[in-house]
Amino acid sequence: VRDLELSARARRGTHLPVVLSLPETAALLDAMHGTARLMATLIYGGGLRLSECCELRVKDLDFDQGLVFVRSGKGDKDRSTLLAESGRGELRAHLQQAETLHHADRRAGLAGVWLPDALERKYPNAGRSLGWFWVFPSHTLSTDPRSGVVRRHHMYDQTFQRAFKRAVAAAGIAGRPVTPHTLR
Repeated sequence: VRDLELSARARRGTHLPVVLSLPETAALLDAMHGTARLMATLIYGGGLRLSECCELRVKDLDFDQGLVFVRSGKGDKDRSTLLAESGRGELRAHLQQAETLHHADRRAGLAGVWLPDALERKYPNAGRSLGWFWVFPSHTLSTDPRSGVVRRHHMYDQTFQRAFKRAVAAAGIAGRPVTPHTLR
């Protein structure tokens, strides 16, 4: 055991990030459609992580100042980033669809969206307000395993990852490990 304490640890190799050229990025985005393309545009334009994009709420978008507010990002830190000019019109149209879904959920009597930490106790009706609704809501309902409450969650990250993988193949980007994080 004493000999092991004196031995040196192996160093981790440096991992070089995968960077796409502008034509590759354009081809990738052109190969994506609908909500997945909108999400990819937000990730690319604002440097968001996939989980941060999936968990955006309506109140986190500020079109007037051109900002996206990321709450409880990596390291449980909050930050703001740019809301890219391209895709704002498409994002506004998408938000109208999300608002329609939100109103349908309210009419159906569903519980509001999940709120972090103790916010649900502190502000019991906040989860039912449009501001707290997901920018990218799931098309299906889910049951909270802890409480048994049926509610709408945000889009599952693997849904985007599957669309992204298909777009990478369609764009002809091969030989490199391109992931959604590459867009950051």
